[in-house]
Amino acid sequence: MSFGFRVTNQADQVQIDGDYSNLAFITKGTVNPTTRFGIGNASSMYYANVTLTGVVAPVIALRASGSNRVTLYNVFDEGGGQFICQIVSENQGAPIEYYVFDVSENHLIGGGQYGLVVADAAGEKRYDSRFKSFRVVDFLHYPSLEATDSQSYSVEKIGVVCGRVSRRYRAEIVGAQPIVQGYLFSMAMMLSTPTAASLSISQGVIWAFVTDNPESFYFTQFIVDNSYFMVVDLTGF
Repeated sequence: MSFGFRVTNQADQVQIDGDYSNLAFITKGTVNPTTRFGIGNASSMYYANVTLTGVVAPVIALRASGSNRVTLYNVFDEGGGQFICQIVSENQGAPIEYYVFDVSENHLIGGGQYGLVVADAAGEKRYDSRFKSFRVVDFLHYPSLEATDSQSYSVEKIGVVCGRVSRRYRAEIVGAQPIVQGYLFSMAMMLSTPTAASLSISQGVIWAFVTDNPESFYFTQFIVDNSYFMVVDLTGF
């Protein structure tokens, strides 16, 4: 930026200027997944869909209650600013908090509020102090689905963004003739937030399918090995 307004921190890192737009906190809510995955006749976790409207590039941070494990399993772009987010829970009906962030220039705040608005040379809003900003505490990368981890942070409250969640199918044949069964497992990386400022990461079985005719097994091998998470500061949200 050759001219304009710029704010830096003590490390000389740019916090606000006329070129960069941070994500802004838009809304939050609680969802209680109660619907089982229909494909799993042996076991299944539970999911709920959260529909977001009027957003452009939403980012969702999750918090689970206690030891419950959760993950953002799918995000469907329906077009026209509508997204459907499929949130999975290990425990039926357990509350999951979600926090939605989006680019602030696509959202308005009602009148009567004072603050600082920074625009670029074309007049597009790049910063609005009336919105709470997206504050990243940590980036986490796990190259294998078998990875496990626990972390604690010095902020009061965290949320976890599922940037990319590793998942795979695993098949097993159990028993011997004349009784043979085939099992198919759908597995994915999951998270928990056992305290306000801590998290745990581990794999979970989203659903399992069993058949007495394992010769009929046929499925597309779908493996995503790398998981990426962002830890964000939700203090005061």
